[in-house]
Amino acid sequence: MRNTIRFDVTFMADVLATTGVKIKREAVKLGLKTLLMRKQQEPINTFNGRLKREGDLNRLRLWRCLGEQRFSGHR
Repeated sequence: MRNTIRFDVTFMADVLATTGVKIKREAVKLGLKTLLMRKQQEPINTFNGRLKREGDLNRLRLWRCLGEQRFSGHR
């Protein structure tokens, strides 16, 4: 579906520069995807600290750190 959308030239230039996107169509698509994702995540915000975490957070952090080092070539 094709639509014509008029944007302020300065606004669109800022969007393209900030996101690094080269094509206006891609900037609009990225913006709409981001908006949709944020709206879909809103129900998660209702939990706001009411979920209990299970597991060892320090172990998870260590595993994550070691995994990043392994894949980036650092030891």
